[in-house]
Amino acid sequence: MAGVPRFQLDDASLDRLELALEHSAFLLDDYRQIRREVKRQIDVTLYRKMLGFELKLEQQQQKDLVAALNQETWQMDEESVVQRYCRRLTPNASYLYNALMHGNNPVPTPR
Repeated sequence: MAGVPRFQLDDASLDRLELALEHSAFLLDDYRQIRREVKRQIDVTLYRKMLGFELKLEQQQQKDLVAALNQETWQMDEESVVQRYCRRLTPNASYLYNALMHGNNPVPTPR
């Protein structure tokens, strides 16, 4: 809804959240790659244990995110979360928010 204030985090806060999760995201990505590589070499029981451990890593990452969020100050803003996300992607994606909100093709066609 246009004109309705929304609780948001400023760009610096979002940067700090990304930084807070950077290490665990790197570890999770590596672990998932290893799990995929050994999937055909191990039995189902061990594979399920690996999946369970991956779930614990994801739960810890969520706890880390909540802890980091609790350190931030929330802002009142009229910009939507989607609009802010599109703006943060890249200056070249400035058209993306309007395209998404109006159902237009968000991918520019070459001329």
